[in-house]
Amino acid sequence: MNNEIIPFGKLKGKPVYALAENKSYSDWLLGQPWFKEQHLNIYNVVINNFRTTDDTPEHNAIQIKFLDQEYSARLAYFLYPGLFYWNSENINKELEKILSEPNDDKDELKTKIREMNNTKLLHISTPELEGGYDVSFTAKYGLELRLDPKISKNWATMQPNYGKSRYTKIFIEIKPTVGDDYPAVLRQMKASMPVDQCNLEQNRAFYCLLLHDYIGKSASKEQFVKYVESQKYRVVFTSDIESVNLAVCEEYFKLSIDTHVEAP
Repeated sequence: MNNEIIPFGKLKGKPVYALAENKSYSDWLLGQPWFKEQHLNIYNVVINNFRTTDDTPEHNAIQIKFLDQEYSARLAYFLYPGLFYWNSENINKELEKILSEPNDDKDELKTKIREMNNTKLLHISTPELEGGYDVSFTAKYGLELRLDPKISKNWATMQPNYGKSRYTKIFIEIKPTVGDDYPAVLRQMKASMPVDQCNLEQNRAFYCLLLHDYIGKSASKEQFVKYVESQKYRVVFTSDIESVNLAVCEEYFKLSIDTHVEAP
């Protein structure tokens, strides 16, 4: 807990948590530019712990970015590069193996494959906002090829899908700035965004604390990150997302079938 003493105003000399019982005064302080500029650590305690919703401009500016699928894709890539495994190169290698097997209906299968050329591989769901957490969305990458029932029995193991894809769901708690109140932030996350250990171990879900800056004095940035991540929550800074070069996976966003695989 933050043991800081309020150095100003009508609550001067009292613990910072006295602001929790003075909502009108806390709200007034949040509207004063000097409060954030001169007392950033206390400001963050109020924002992160004494408000039922985090609706600051800084919070909203981060949250709204997830309406852009590219921003969501950057976060997905940062958290789980393996999500993008089934790109065109690996799909083509797998198709070559399948097509090398004896079968009378290869031409029909190749026609189906040719129809899938330039198919979109990356799918990002519309983000859910304020659903018990600030943002959640699903990211799926790869190919789902539906085969017609008339294809011979030798392909029965691929019915109804030729599934070469991976997916994950990402849950996000947004705190623009976190200071020495980080234990309280973690407790809030545990209450509102509990971790499903099974999905976490299979990379089917990631649980994140997303922030601009860490300004705590009682622990280093590295210690803060280790503290939060020891409880299975990933710490992501907005600079991490911005540093992702989407060109790394951009070339794989659409399926490109090799000509020797494609040709009937």
